[in-house]
Amino acid sequence: MTTNKKTNFVTDKSCFIIMPFGGLFDSYKNDIYVPAINNAGLIPTRADDLYRSGNIVNDIWNFTKKADVILADLTNKNPNVFMN
Repeated sequence: MTTNKKTNFVTDKSCFIIMPFGGLFDSYKNDIYVPAINNAGLIPTRADDLYRSGNIVNDIWNFTKKADVILADLTNKNPNVFMN
């Protein structure tokens, strides 16, 4: 179990954020998405938060399968965000 620092909820619930990295997208993540996810009592994670060695595609797939909630920002139809 993990304690959400913003809400002090003890939770195992996660929200995996699927979106492009960099620039305005990072601002959206940090200023809008993460606070809202924290307020919902969930733990936000985006692929660039993983800091793991190995195949990032496998990590993304595993987080997608295990997440309780998925937030997908499909702005600009970025093919790296879409999944088959």
